[in-house]
Formats: sequence, C-alpha cells, structure tokens
Amino acid sequence: MSGPIAVLGGPGTFAWRAYQQIRESYGWVGEPRYLTEVDEMWAALREGQVEALCLAVETSRSGFTPTASVLLAEPAFHVIAESIIPYRCGLYVRKGSPLLRVQVVLGHRSLDLVQDWLREHLPRARTEVRANTLEAAREVAASDGSLAVVGSPNLPEFVPGIEAVARDVDGGAVARWWLVSRRPRFEESLDRAVLATGPLRARDLAALLERTAAAGLYLEGLYCEAAPGSDFRYRSLVLAGSRGAGLRLGELAPLQSDAVRPAGAFKLR
Repeated sequence: MSGPIAVLGGPGTFAWRAYQQIRESYGWVGEPRYLTEVDEMWAALREGQVEALCLAVETSRSGFTPTASVLLAEPAFHVIAESIIPYRCGLYVRKGSPLLRVQVVLGHRSLDLVQDWLREHLPRARTEVRANTLEAAREVAASDGSLAVVGSPNLPEFVPGIEAVARDVDGGAVARWWLVSRRPRFEESLDRAVLATGPLRARDLAALLERTAAAGLYLEGLYCEAAPGSDFRYRSLVLAGSRGAGLRLGELAPLQSDAVRPAGAFKLR
C-alpha cells in the first residue's frame, strides 16, 4: 500500500504511533495524512482523497468505538490490517515544573483512561478536552506550569519544552487499531475475519456464531447495535480468529449470506 493514510492529529500522537506499528508490521509505505477530526477522515476516505484510515475500534477500558458503527452502516469499507497496542499514557508538564503545581490536565480521549490515576495523585485538578493533543502539548509548554497534558510516550519528541512527570498512568490500557480502506484486501491465508451483519434476531446471530466456531474460528469480539426500524433485530460486527495454522479464504463461504458479509479477512502480522 503506497497511497496516503488518514491519521488523526499529528506526529507523536497515539494514532501516529499505531500507524507506525502497522506500517512496519505489514511492510507498507503509505505516508500519513494528518487530519483533525474523525468525521473528516471518513469523508476523505469516501471521496478517495486517502487510500485508508487508521482508527481505534476497541479499547480495553471502554469497549468498541464509533468506528464499529460506521463499518456496519457503510458496506464499501473494509478492514485490511490490525494491531493491538498498549497506550502507555504519560503525563507531561512544562520542563522543570513540579507535579503538585498542576491545576488543569488537558488531553483527548485518553483522558478517560487516566481518571483513576488523576483521582489518586491530582484530586483537585480538573480536566479539559482538547481536539488535538499536539496543540494541547504546545499549550502546556508555553504555560506557567499549571497545565499538564496526557499523551503518548513519543509526544516529547515532537513538542519541545515538555517532560514527563509520570509514565504509564493508564493502568495498562490497550487498544485494537484497524486500517480501513474502500479497497478490499482479502488474503487467501488468514487468521483474522471480520463479519458484518444486517438486521438479525438474537437466535440468528447465535446460529452464525455456531457456524463460525464450526469453521474453525473463535470469537474474538462482538459489537451489536439496534437496527433502525426493526423489531428486536440487531446489526453486528463479529471479530473472529483462527485456531491453529489458519484458514483459507474459501472456508468463510459457508458463513456468508444475504445478511452476512465479510468486512475483512487477513493475516495478522
């Protein structure tokens, strides 16, 4: 893959770190195109401005992200790569500033991951959400020491004037990151399958999961949402992994139907 890849924020962010690992693992050379909003990333993918986008689909703290819902709503999108990455959140302040001076902690969605640590170590500090972690870090660097920012281990490499006062403050949180493209990339030998369903009753979903197990796949994750305008029917995203030596693409055929489509089939790297 050599076309541009949409990445949220900029260099040194969690999304940048995730794409660097995916690019290295899969041997792709596509350069990141940094965008500031998730909706902007999806729009760029729809319009063909980027070849793929890199987003977290699931975290160990809060479960599935809105990425899963978009994949169910838009059959043109396909999952083509995956990487599970520890956040390893750090708390950064202006260089030379003590932790006890911090009154406000800035960050993006990572703020949700560090609430336990903040309650214990900075109980009087308040949090403020920022759309861009890099801009928040620059705000911290220019502050009087009363601001801090939650960011990735790589953040100080790209923002001079900040330093870590605490590391790994997220309690070991990890995220599943996906590369999503309009161009399917189904591999003949696979150990990850992503199935997207139309509206199904619970018993029909249970039958699909039974067929998935019979095909030699184990259930890795399951996202369900109510199908609009239906009576107790749900659209689902099924994440399955292979047992043993992996599967051939043709072995997924018995799982497909008018209501079930493959949204991804590839080998983890």
